Amino acid sequence: MPVNVKLHRELSQVPVTALEFSHLSSGKQLVLAGQDNEIEVFDTEAGQLVCKFRIFDEQIVHGLSILPAEGDSPGKLLIWGAKLIAIVSTDGLDTGRVPSVVATATAPDWIYYGAFSPYDRSRACLVTAHNEAVLIHHEEKEGQIILEEVIAPARPGLYSASLTWLAADCVLVAAGTVFGEILVWKAWAGAGRESPHELLYVLTGHEGSIFGVDISPLYTIIGGRQVRFLATSSDDRTIRIWDISEQTDAIEHTNNHFSTARETGFGGDEAHPTHGSRPPVAMAMGHLSRIWGVKFPVATEPGILGTKNTLDIYSFGEDATTQCWKMEFYAKNVTEIQAGKNILTGTLTLKGVFPLHEGKHLWSRAVSGSGNKQLIATGGADSRISLIEAHITEPGATSSQNSASASTPSVLVTVDIPKLSDETSQQPKRKRQEVIGQYDFISKQELVAATSHGRLLLGTTRAANLDWKEIHVEEALHQDVERAYVLKQAAHGIAVLGATSGSVLIYHLATDRLFRVASLPGKIVGITCLSTNIQREACGANSLDILVHLYGASNPTWLTLCATTGELLNQVEVSGLNPKFVTASASIIGQFLVIGSRHGWMSVLAPVENGYQSVCDIASRSTDAICSIVALPSSQDSQNLTSFLTTGRDGKFRIYEIVHRDSLTNLELLHESSPPFGPMIEGAWFTDGPQPELILYGFRSKCFVVWNETRREERASVYCGGAHRSFSYLPGRSDRDPFFFTFTKTSTLYLYYQRRPIYAALKIGIHGREVRAMTSAHGLTVTGAEDTTIRIWERPEYGTDGAKQMKCLALIKAHTAGIQKLAWSPSNSATDSGQVDGYLFSSAGSTEFFVWRIRSLRGVYSQLCVTCEGIFDETDIDKDLRIMDFSLQPRRDGSIIITMAFSNSFLSTYLFDRLDGFKILAKGAYTGACLTQIQPLTSLEGIVEASENDIAVLTASTDGHIATWKIRHVEDQQTKQWVLNNVTKVHQNSIKCLALVPASAGQFYVVTGGDDNSLGVSMLSRDIYQPVFRHLCRRAHAAAINGMAVERVGESLVVFTVSNDQRLKAWTMSKDGRICLQADMYSGVADPGDIEILPGRNLTVALGGVGLELWKTSLPG
Repeated sequence: MPVNVKLHRELSQVPVTALEFSHLSSGKQLVLAGQDNEIEVFDTEAGQLVCKFRIFDEQIVHGLSILPAEGDSPGKLLIWGAKLIAIVSTDGLDTGRVPSVVATATAPDWIYYGAFSPYDRSRACLVTAHNEAVLIHHEEKEGQIILEEVIAPARPGLYSASLTWLAADCVLVAAGTVFGEILVWKAWAGAGRESPHELLYVLTGHEGSIFGVDISPLYTIIGGRQVRFLATSSDDRTIRIWDISEQTDAIEHTNNHFSTARETGFGGDEAHPTHGSRPPVAMAMGHLSRIWGVKFPVATEPGILGTKNTLDIYSFGEDATTQCWKMEFYAKNVTEIQAGKNILTGTLTLKGVFPLHEGKHLWSRAVSGSGNKQLIATGGADSRISLIEAHITEPGATSSQNSASASTPSVLVTVDIPKLSDETSQQPKRKRQEVIGQYDFISKQELVAATSHGRLLLGTTRAANLDWKEIHVEEALHQDVERAYVLKQAAHGIAVLGATSGSVLIYHLATDRLFRVASLPGKIVGITCLSTNIQREACGANSLDILVHLYGASNPTWLTLCATTGELLNQVEVSGLNPKFVTASASIIGQFLVIGSRHGWMSVLAPVENGYQSVCDIASRSTDAICSIVALPSSQDSQNLTSFLTTGRDGKFRIYEIVHRDSLTNLELLHESSPPFGPMIEGAWFTDGPQPELILYGFRSKCFVVWNETRREERASVYCGGAHRSFSYLPGRSDRDPFFFTFTKTSTLYLYYQRRPIYAALKIGIHGREVRAMTSAHGLTVTGAEDTTIRIWERPEYGTDGAKQMKCLALIKAHTAGIQKLAWSPSNSATDSGQVDGYLFSSAGSTEFFVWRIRSLRGVYSQLCVTCEGIFDETDIDKDLRIMDFSLQPRRDGSIIITMAFSNSFLSTYLFDRLDGFKILAKGAYTGACLTQIQPLTSLEGIVEASENDIAVLTASTDGHIATWKIRHVEDQQTKQWVLNNVTKVHQNSIKCLALVPASAGQFYVVTGGDDNSLGVSMLSRDIYQPVFRHLCRRAHAAAINGMAVERVGESLVVFTVSNDQRLKAWTMSKDGRICLQADMYSGVADPGDIEILPGRNLTVALGGVGLELWKTSLPG
């Protein structure tokens, strides 16, 4: 009896194709996002989803335009997608009330842009793909949209368009054509004019198609003239700003000018200039690839530009970055301005780059303004929605006034050295300039700094600046301060100084006293404070421990200080380190002292009677310096955990555990990962709270970056010149708290203060490219994409609000080509407490194959740890090949038999062992057709107990055949051979997906999906692997079937298929192989690559492609 199957979309993470801001009378600000056929509404202040609702049945939302509420009239939202139009009321959106669709209509062509009229709330205008201005009228009482006039002076093919209402009956249109021209024209509504359209300009110069246009509001410049600008972007990677103000000497164009024959290639034709063309006011090249859009800031009032003023421009690219540009204008001559001539020229300068998205493409953007504050929303192909807070210079205000404003999220100021006080003014004058050499924060408000003239200064932060006070330095200590090489915070309110003279000095804030605690025989080149935690206040410990490193000496000196007075309690030399060991970092982990070297080595030291002695030395996977060693957070009942994290200058952080077995101590690598910034990762810390988050900081190119690794979000980026400089970083308790960052650049001290994060994520994203492979086990779902990354997700329980999202537990970036296949080892294990310990296998292009160990981390910090346990490095194989698929057959001794299908129609079998790596067992070759799928035939019951001579596999290929293979031993050859056992024709061409399911005793089903849009079912006998029957459901989809998953329900099999036609279908299959369609649903995932069944209480189907979706199934029982 057929099983009744119902599908319901539970989660959709697809590209964000439309964005718009909505300002409510209550002061609340919303972001409306179009994803697939739905609108999601977010509260920008709370950063939460308010509600979501469907607009179209099976059409993506391409654009949004808002009409704010006015008086008793509620706000309205204009929505378009392809040719479809919808208008909904925004009344009650802030309370989560889902609006009903007010009216719908169909335009005559694909819609590129739309906007309501500010003069008549019932009217709007659309611009279509062939340069048509379509005027529409909204009959609110009848709930209808009436298409009025269609104004089309000419119909060139467009890639972008924008419009603004000039009057109740006039619209200004800017249209970017496929061939690089920008047409600026007016559309007039109603009768009474000789022509309903007027051409103003045909702008040329771009060397590519126009992908972005934006019309600015009016600005007033010196002389009282009002100007309007047009910003354009193209795939020539340039941003151009044009003056499109109407001129008194403007060229009059005839009605047939649009049809005038002219060059259709890219670029300007200098020999034959286009009618009405003019050079751009400013131009700049940016981004790494095509620029999809460009935006002006939103002005709350008409702007005023003087003889030299600035205006910000925002651009959005295929490289998934947002760039902020400073546009500076120059007015040439007041007389020409008053005469209305084109006299503006200017420059574009890059102000900042915001890489907040993964992969490629920023498909949507919106800008909201209030005063000098601009809020920019960006939506990417990774389904992430980001908010950027930018501040522009108000007209007439100075830059210092704007930067000092308390409303700005961050301030960067230079710090001047105070002049000598009266007490020290008698010191002899120096020829060399006094500069601040060493400095560090010793509390949330105080910074201690030593100058090159031997002065010690205490700076107190006041309104994003420093108020200096000179600390009294005794004459005997003056030279030590002048020779200070290191200055570090030892604890809250205590600073330790190390001088090249060998002196160790302590400054105590509570007593405002500087004194010497030790004199060592050598130059001090480093100090490591073992008892301080820079993001917390003093924890009440009775003593402080510091390591002092001398030049040329491998063994550091351990100093124990009184936490209250700073006095020396004990001094001992740490022994046992290698003579070539150069200490770069150290930390106390449990009872052990762990020291990292400048060349990637680590030493673990255990306590002995008179100090510490080395018990373990290991080389990390890098030869770069280990910059920091941080203990993982622990609870009161887990104080003996010996796991810690290291950061280095190889761009990676690692998690280790100290393992003590059989009186031997060793370090075990648990996790290794590389964040998207670096390679200089200088340090790490964990936020407070029941679920600590990992924060990394370091340098990317010339910027200092603060990165939340748990959320995979950038929290700050400060241009400072790069890593090779002195700096001090004082974070808060969480990554959202204010923080200070001081750094030295060209002998000048800079202070950066961030009150709040400049950017945030309203919605967390996924892969930035197409998902090509999926697998699941133990509540974890793994996805691999064309962006070469692998992500491991935890699927949460979903509430009725739909606000929860999949949580990324780990990201793996080791492949250099797109992922082809992922698979968990069949022998993975999981404990009752949910702890995972298993192996994940991944293949990609360039013959890349990796073996990963995945395991849960014990303790408060719940990180999913990933380490690489094996890399396929066969030298006899062409490195340009792709490993299309592979099969896994575990053995009882822990080894795994892996059979790989290569894109050159070869298949090879290897025995993988964690210690011995890959060992070749057998090879074989098919015809000239590429092998696409492979499944093991002899492991349907589980562990392989027989020898590798008994294994068999099933393959599918691009010629539409399935084939069974067996291993044959060849005399005088160590490597066995794969030989064809049977070949069966199933599809007309390529088989793109395959599932192997046990049937009755001695038989199994082979379910296949093909490039011929067909779904095939074959039954093979298990003993001789011969076909019993074959069935083919033609036209199962309207396009190729890319993914398939099979689940047994009672006596029937349920087959889920996904195709390029963006349909998810559920089929039931009876014992005789007959299939019946049970569900046919539209999916928002384009170009799907794989489908996976997620086991659980309710069966869930996950499908990935350009995005990710989860579908709940309703099955009997």
